[in-house]
Amino acid sequence: MQVEFFDATGKVVRTVSNTGRSLAVNVSCAQTGSTGADKGYIIGQAVN
Repeated sequence: MQVEFFDATGKVVRTVSNTGRSLAVNVSCAQTGSTGADKGYIIGQAVN
């Protein structure tokens, strides 16, 4: 599983990957140029 976070211009600013059964991510909006909420997208198959 991979989660990518994008800035306002669409540039990937953070990527987190894990091949196990769970993924825990803590995100801060403190990066330079952050103007709003981070958006996260799950690439691949979602698991309940």
